Amino acid sequence: MMVCALGFVIASRRVLAHHHALVGTPTPALKLTGLSGDEVVDLSAFKGQVVVLDFWAPWCGPCRRQMPILDELSRRRSKDIAVVGVLVDPDRAGARALLRSIGIGYRQLDDREGAAARAFSVSSLPSVVVIDRQGRLAAYHTGLTTAGELEASIDAAR
Repeated sequence: MMVCALGFVIASRRVLAHHHALVGTPTPALKLTGLSGDEVVDLSAFKGQVVVLDFWAPWCGPCRRQMPILDELSRRRSKDIAVVGVLVDPDRAGARALLRSIGIGYRQLDDREGAAARAFSVSSLPSVVVIDRQGRLAAYHTGLTTAGELEASIDAAR
């Protein structure tokens, strides 16, 4: 019975990756502040490259487990993708401490007003959104997502 339940969760997540209502729509126009507070990033500046948005919070166990996967992808594929973390929790100090402790190097943005989470209909964490080179939402993953699933979505968005 647990296998059936687990299989259903995995199948649901895979279906969601390319069948979310937002897939195929243009990326919302958003400007977010860097987690360090010293930069403002306009998501439209990434047009022309594949972007992976990682919506997360420091208290989210699956988020913490997924971050090293995304960090490795970011390092290995830095020439053809941009991985961007989007903090959806007010604990900025805790977030910075977590990032330092597990050695995450990809860019981090602060969604302090919740605009990005609302625009991308984020209802669970982690949520990973893949945006294609034309600025359209190409894939939407919820829950812990494997490196293989992420790479397949990234490759499809190229």
